[in-house]
Amino acid sequence: MGVILLGTGKAPNPNDPIENEPMYPLGPNDYAHRYAAERLTGGNGTAVSSWPDLVGSGRIDMQLSGATGQFVLATDTGEKVVVLSPTSGIDRKLTANGVAATGTPGTIAMVVRVDPGNSVSGSRRFASGWGARLEKAANHNYQYTGSGGGMFTGGALDSWAVVIFETDGTSPMTSGKVLLNVNGAETTTLTGPITASAAYPTLSLQMNAGTPAECRYAEVVHWNRQLNASERAQVLAAMQNRYAFI
Repeated sequence: MGVILLGTGKAPNPNDPIENEPMYPLGPNDYAHRYAAERLTGGNGTAVSSWPDLVGSGRIDMQLSGATGQFVLATDTGEKVVVLSPTSGIDRKLTANGVAATGTPGTIAMVVRVDPGNSVSGSRRFASGWGARLEKAANHNYQYTGSGGGMFTGGALDSWAVVIFETDGTSPMTSGKVLLNVNGAETTTLTGPITASAAYPTLSLQMNAGTPAECRYAEVVHWNRQLNASERAQVLAAMQNRYAFI
């Protein structure tokens, strides 16, 4: 007698310890890559040198870049999270090579908290991709910024947030071709065109050594296309429903 396996049609992912229990649906479920802290094994303080991609087919795990330090597991309001602790002089990175690559269209949605308590002044980087940087600005808004311009929204946040950024892949980036959404507050306006930098060619979770601040990540999802307004609303609602601390 044969066995029929029912699933997503994607190749099995041996790096997901509980693969047989599907993640909660996001609405637009055609994402290319997904990273969830809840699927990492270990307890508080366990070093994270690799964050497995939950998409089995075409999997690209996040890897610690060189000997630039460690990310660790922690618990926040009962949820497992990945924490990047501030260390002066160290520019730490978890990188997914080829994800959110310069010149490609796509969307990233992440559940993140940057600099709890606003202990650091200046712009606090927490991720990069498509040739520029995602940061918590000096005024505590969230921003996407790079060479020549930037955009910001979200209000003066000191809490967990769902941050969604998307681009059509054109360079230089111009208003209307990129979008930043923070907890539903949305903008498509840049202060000036952004010329992609070779320093940020792909998705990385990282801090800026000049303004080191704690960064916490619960989940990061990447689509290789832009989402529409309805899809962004679905992702926001799904993440807010999943993570009670948002």
